Amino acid sequence: MKRLFLPVLVLAAACGPRDDDDPKFCAVPVGDSPRRGVADAPVTVVEFADFECPYCRGVEPTLVALLEERPDEVALVFKHAPSGYHAHALPAALAAACADEQSRFWEMHDALMAEGAALDDAALASHAESIGLDVDVWRDCLDGDAAYLTVENDLTLAVESGVTGTPTFFINGRALVGAASLDTFLGAVDEAADAAAASGLSPQEHYAALERRPCR
Repeated sequence: MKRLFLPVLVLAAACGPRDDDDPKFCAVPVGDSPRRGVADAPVTVVEFADFECPYCRGVEPTLVALLEERPDEVALVFKHAPSGYHAHALPAALAAACADEQSRFWEMHDALMAEGAALDDAALASHAESIGLDVDVWRDCLDGDAAYLTVENDLTLAVESGVTGTPTFFINGRALVGAASLDTFLGAVDEAADAAAASGLSPQEHYAALERRPCR
């Protein structure tokens, strides 16, 4: 079966926080990527992440707290950005994409992002079994092209959106790079929610309008 290892895999190599006085803007298309939160949330937070990145793991409790603090305002969308410099990042991304085929993405996500979680092949299979996947179907998915295409599409989108490290977030299009504090996330979400309300549009219409703006 054809395997799709793309050059863009090495571009998401940086991992960690970064100060940015002029944050990028890009309202990333959500598509059918996994999401947490209410469907009609006024604020869409798109995360590009690498399961082997310690900063991605480290920011997870903050994201959980963000959804708890703003349950009616935030939808969190996950996009794959495995670094070519992390040996287990791509297999972990594929494992999660194949879990999504059985509607168990977030269960696999949480297992892979857990502190100290192993990501070798045996561990990935163990995670698949522990979250109740049909492991045979999951292994067949790993041998196919669909999961590779999912990761390929996310990585292409990451490059087009100007992502150079993980985790990178786009909060209604406004970039936030690195494992920021909860207060930073709350401030950015509240600002985005205020702008969405002021637009007079529905959340879906507002985000569609943001998508029409050019990325920079």
